Amino acid sequence: MITIKPVLLLLFLIVPPARYDAEGLTGILNIVMKKSLADGYNASVGTSYGKLLSNANASLNYRQSKFGTTIFISGSRETGFSKSLLGKAPTLSDLRQTGTSSFTGNSLYSTAYLSYSIDSLNLITSSIGFTPGSSRRGSEQSTSIFDINQKVLENYQLNNRKNGSGFGANLALNYQLGFKNSKTRLLTFSYRFISYRNREKILNELLGGKTETCMLP
Repeated sequence: MITIKPVLLLLFLIVPPARYDAEGLTGILNIVMKKSLADGYNASVGTSYGKLLSNANASLNYRQSKFGTTIFISGSRETGFSKSLLGKAPTLSDLRQTGTSSFTGNSLYSTAYLSYSIDSLNLITSSIGFTPGSSRRGSEQSTSIFDINQKVLENYQLNNRKNGSGFGANLALNYQLGFKNSKTRLLTFSYRFISYRNREKILNELLGGKTETCMLP
């Protein structure tokens, strides 16, 4: 579908040449578009907020004559928390467990696209992007054993911590060559570089043990 705004001229051939229709019974509609229609810029900003996930993004598009660029940036933050409780009905002993877990993650995605049209047959495009991020996970689990008199016999606590960070980068470069005698033929040379590094730090800690009772003489 084409709107009327980018149209410069409409030409209708009632009796087209034989190369279009041997019998000359159909018409030809020739649409001439305006040049440099896409020159200019536009930008957009968006955001969303939630208890578990929040996001913000922005984009900028610019085009002038043979040069064009698009820049996009997006960031998000994710959080989570849970708590659990487990107990067993008291007999000779009573087992109780409580646990909590939490998660926080931050990520950023940014990329820029560049294009330059040397002429109608030669086009150069490139892109560069970065993706840093970090995360934190933690959990605590407490286990207690009571006797029938609700006295603590054993008590343990297990703590887990996991912190991570990462950084990614990508670079792409493309050259495209067209042919005058065949619009469907294209010759393309491309190069792409991708790198990603990730680091993690894990801590596991166990505390507690049996509770001993000392009898005084």
